Amino acid sequence: MCGLAGRIAQLVEQRTENPCVPGSIPGPATTFLIPMFFLACFWPTFAFPLFWPVHHQVCDETHIVRKPGAVQDALNKPMSQMTFLRSLIVGFALLALPASVAAQGTKYFSNVSAPTSSYVNIGSNAWGAAFFQTDSAAAGYVLDSIQLLLGDTVGSPSGFSVMLWNFQTHQPILTLTGPTPGVAGVYTFNAPGFVMPRNTVYWFVATSQMPSAVGHFAWATTSQQVPGNPWIGGGFQVSSNGVNWTRGFEQEFQFAVNAHLIPEPSAGTLLALGSVIFVALGRAHSQTRSVSKKTAV
Repeated sequence: MCGLAGRIAQLVEQRTENPCVPGSIPGPATTFLIPMFFLACFWPTFAFPLFWPVHHQVCDETHIVRKPGAVQDALNKPMSQMTFLRSLIVGFALLALPASVAAQGTKYFSNVSAPTSSYVNIGSNAWGAAFFQTDSAAAGYVLDSIQLLLGDTVGSPSGFSVMLWNFQTHQPILTLTGPTPGVAGVYTFNAPGFVMPRNTVYWFVATSQMPSAVGHFAWATTSQQVPGNPWIGGGFQVSSNGVNWTRGFEQEFQFAVNAHLIPEPSAGTLLALGSVIFVALGRAHSQTRSVSKKTAV
């Protein structure tokens, strides 16, 4: 954080037109800039421009601050506890935002680009499942979406569903949201911010509401194994009821997993947040002393 400093020339003598300057050659510049970050921390309104000039003058030990009317009145009020807490939250959000935004939308496993060797029918009596495993990142991940490479549908199937399952218990955790597949292509099914710990294995299962003899979807498979980078994944398991599963070893379902890493706070972020808290506490303490003095008088 930086400010601008300089000297100014007084066009009129002391007490000729402006009695609040110390003389014809006054002290340091009477204008400085407050960065938007501090305005965001100490005032929970984001309508300020990037830099707001604050003019002040010193006269008879009185600090006079000139600002537009509404801003003048608002900033002269003591900071309430709620405003203080909101200031800390805003400050932390501004510090953490770049790291969070930079981490969005990473593909952690994909074999979609591998050559397709066949398609497996998906229906109410024809379930398909594959797996993926997160790596050892300390903070874990947030699942964004799972993409499936699907073929053309046959008949008029309905109720296509993709679910995330617990690998150990073979029980569903959540149902992903996405379109009803039609023509061949890659279809994206979104997860509502599901948090995944490190080194954890998940199943995801595809099924539908209609028997495959009436109409079915088609999930692509490949005979080419894709090495994990950075996650491992793949697998081929089929079931007629979602309870009893048969594992295949020659084929793997084709899919991709998109997630983002939960960012760990850096040392710089923690230091900056500590500075924000320190300055905010100092401001609150100063205002408390000022109110106490006025009360005593």
